[in-house]
Amino acid sequence: MSRFQVGQKHPFVRHTVWLRDLKGNRTRTSHSLTPHGEDTESTEIVYLTCISEHDVPHEYDESQLAKGYIFKKDDCEHDFHNQYPTASYGQISTFGDWVASAFYETESGYEDQEYFSVGEALNSIERFGKNGEALPEYLSKIKSIMLKSLEENGFKLEETDFSKRHSQAIGYKNWKIVPA
Repeated sequence: MSRFQVGQKHPFVRHTVWLRDLKGNRTRTSHSLTPHGEDTESTEIVYLTCISEHDVPHEYDESQLAKGYIFKKDDCEHDFHNQYPTASYGQISTFGDWVASAFYETESGYEDQEYFSVGEALNSIERFGKNGEALPEYLSKIKSIMLKSLEENGFKLEETDFSKRHSQAIGYKNWKIVPA
């Protein structure tokens, strides 16, 4: 099954976080795909529509193919890409499978917007503790923001088949986002 379905909206998230200088003082904010503990200022959820799926070469081995996707955001004229036009994988990471990015030129230079899959973000929170129990306050707040947004936009969480069979052994549940 594909990571994303063409023609459907998919929820993505990014955070505004405080950056600190070498003395530990907060200096400015920046966008981040992952929260930074108590330095997380806000959480933004967007819904991107998948408009196409492509077979794309791996960045370091063009003989291997992966799936790449193009998305549209309602209030943005620029396309967002996920593993497109090439797929980039680390030795032990598929993080890039869950990132949608738009890079474009503006009058004042270049702009970028990046978001991370809400489904994968929620699964990361679940892995933080056994099924997300005893979470730090900032993660509980972020989880609540994401769950509320999903509900308000007609989505719900459904446990994956793998998780149903193996959650006791792996110590946490794994979720996918489906229409309500």
